[in-house]
Amino acid sequence: MAQKEDSPGLDYALPLVLDASSPMTQVGIPGKTHWRAMKKAGEQAMESLFRCCAELFEEINQNLKEVDAIFYCEGPGSTLGLRIAAAFTRSIQWDASDRKVEVLKYNAMDLATRMTRQPAPTLQAPYRMGSRLVRFEEGPAIGRKEVHEAEKALLVFPQSHHLPDPRNHLKLPQDASIIEYDLGMVRGLADLLPISSPCPAAEPFAPQSSTFRKWQPGAR
Repeated sequence: MAQKEDSPGLDYALPLVLDASSPMTQVGIPGKTHWRAMKKAGEQAMESLFRCCAELFEEINQNLKEVDAIFYCEGPGSTLGLRIAAAFTRSIQWDASDRKVEVLKYNAMDLATRMTRQPAPTLQAPYRMGSRLVRFEEGPAIGRKEVHEAEKALLVFPQSHHLPDPRNHLKLPQDASIIEYDLGMVRGLADLLPISSPCPAAEPFAPQSSTFRKWQPGAR
């Protein structure tokens, strides 16, 4: 149920959060310390992102054209989901030729540290096959991220918290601390703003470029 609020926070009249980084599509309208409204769906972003947004604005009785800020989750996560959310973000910007729509990006690993009361000195998330992302807490809200070989990451950083791996590429220890990625545990803009930064356009998170094996001609 949407909560009435004159100003959701700061100078934003109607901020929108688009998060397709996890298997669950999550969109919402954040208030200063809560959520005015939120929608979630278990289907992939291609099937659910636009439907969830339509239901979201119907609930708060406002229009997508009133959005003046978009918080875009850059990943890590499903490449397709992140690209669909990025394309949707750009479409909103393109349609807003008569007004300013600010885009702020945030990383799912940074926001995940707001989803647990336990300290998380390091946090791991699945990345490409055979590798994992490791986030280091060094004081700033936006932590440093590095790509590590999957099995070595578990050995070198055994006290890490972990984001779930929907594909089960790597078996985690039975006592691993898993953080369920649920925006419902986030305190609206109070948690989003410290880990977000303005960006000119939404782009999926890519800590390293893709490499491809060069084809060599030869007799078969």
